Amino acid sequence: MKKLLNWSELSRHITGGDRNCIRRNKVPLRYEKTIDLLIKYLRRWEKERMKVLIIIGSLLLCSCATMIHGSNQKITINTEPQGAIVIVNKQEIGFTPMVYNARRSKDFTLVLTREGYECYEMDFIKEIDPVIIGNLLFGGIPGLLIDFAGGAAYKFPIEDIDIKLK
Repeated sequence: MKKLLNWSELSRHITGGDRNCIRRNKVPLRYEKTIDLLIKYLRRWEKERMKVLIIIGSLLLCSCATMIHGSNQKITINTEPQGAIVIVNKQEIGFTPMVYNARRSKDFTLVLTREGYECYEMDFIKEIDPVIIGNLLFGGIPGLLIDFAGGAAYKFPIEDIDIKLK
């Protein structure tokens, strides 16, 4: 069975921590083939990295909605009187006034409640954001796929909630 390369030991040898090293490059003889292979891959990477960086960069830049507003939407929630309990999808998340950071890809139900007042309930249904039209000009299919997969292609029609509890 072939012994695996111990990188911490190798780095010690490369920096000159072992006297049993090859003098010209301070690497033990037993690591010579591994180092040659590593250098070969690094040289190949040098030649190919610009292509890889261009491809990755173009994929990142082609998603218009993701670049403009991201996959979350801030929704400001305020009530009169303040201090109402804010519940999102049956989970208590805080008290008014507050800003809720909603995932654009998921619909949710908002409930505002306070003792002595009626409960207020509202469903937030995502809509397709017109910003994704930019993908037709710049990003094409990859941009659309990235925006829809990450949720940036959607938005909620309401961003500020100011409710007077009864």
